[in-house]
Amino acid sequence: MPKSTEIAAFWQGLYYFCLAYDRIKPSAVFDEFQNAASLHADKLGVGFDDLIKKKAVWMLIRCRYDVFSYPSFEQPLNITTYPLKPKGIEFDREYEITDKSGNKLIKGSSMWCICNLETRKLMFGNEFSYNSEEYSDKRQYEGTLKKIPPIITDGYKSFRSRTYFTDLDHNGHVNNTRYLDFIMNALSAEGDFCVDYFEINYINEMKRDSEFEILYGKTENGYSLRCESGEKEIFRAVVGVKK
Repeated sequence: MPKSTEIAAFWQGLYYFCLAYDRIKPSAVFDEFQNAASLHADKLGVGFDDLIKKKAVWMLIRCRYDVFSYPSFEQPLNITTYPLKPKGIEFDREYEITDKSGNKLIKGSSMWCICNLETRKLMFGNEFSYNSEEYSDKRQYEGTLKKIPPIITDGYKSFRSRTYFTDLDHNGHVNNTRYLDFIMNALSAEGDFCVDYFEINYINEMKRDSEFEILYGKTENGYSLRCESGEKEIFRAVVGVKK
């Protein structure tokens, strides 16, 4: 099995571009990360169909990406992803998006866990270990992704919305990428800006017809956000921006 998988892709179509500012949507970056991870997990024998036979599913806990240069419309790209060696219940996976000359445009990292659907307990890496030759030790960032500290939202602005059927994934929960669209909808009131980096911690899931509130405020480099639905905290996020 390969240590990484490389996928040729094009940024194209209305789904990938925010037409208001003619730039790639953050959800499109995460979507390509997620698609590449899914394809590679299938090759390694730990894809969705493989895990569901063992009554288990992947859960995304944290994810981040940084932009060095924005791809242009319909630009050919290569998306590379590879797993790091699991630590306890944590499965880290790295990403690179490069142009046809090999220039790195975007880098990213994610932390996943495997959840037992019957017990709802998280499972350890040695229960789903690959051959050690399939791991890489090349990190895109120094160390693993850390928890975003609790966000104090005094004086923060509020954005309210709800989830719909089209927001759901095959598990019946809101797809990981849709949260980034929720965030960008909230921040759209702040005017035009370029996303420099995007980091999110997923804390609780939402289902269809869930009402939620995103509280957001400015930081030195961009914005910090916290989403709540009922009594639950759904996510924490930080967005670095360039005006």
